[in-house]
Amino acid sequence: VLVDPFFGADALVRFALRLSSTDVSVTIVTSWTATDPDTGHRLPDRESAVAKLEKLFRNAGQFLNPHLSIVNLTEGTSQAFHDRYLLLYPRQGDPQVYLLSNSVNAMAANWPFCMSLLADDVRQQAQAYVEGLCRGVDVTGSTNPTITFRWPTDA
Repeated sequence: VLVDPFFGADALVRFALRLSSTDVSVTIVTSWTATDPDTGHRLPDRESAVAKLEKLFRNAGQFLNPHLSIVNLTEGTSQAFHDRYLLLYPRQGDPQVYLLSNSVNAMAANWPFCMSLLADDVRQQAQAYVEGLCRGVDVTGSTNPTITFRWPTDA
């Protein structure tokens, strides 16, 4: 599970289209609102984030890993979260949660990109948080997110 509020079309090309293993399920949780994550500019009033996401996945859907899913969360007109995480479920052993320094969208663009493995006591809380976001829930109670987009649409 990749949690990245700024995961946009550029990241989709660099990351998701390169997933060669089709037996691994990947969920991306993002938080598009009124700002284009690729440009940082406000979306035109006539184009909503959901409409842009629908167009993006309608065009790229046939090229994506069949086990890739996307969830977009917002809290009203604001982002539902800010931090970025990578949650891995290894075939053996406990899950691992990494805190990401930057968005995958801007990976190595202007700032160094690093991943920090969380210690087990913190990992459990972060894992519960990430898994909650996948369901559209903030388990910390800090926000009240809403799922505004899901890919595939029948998920």
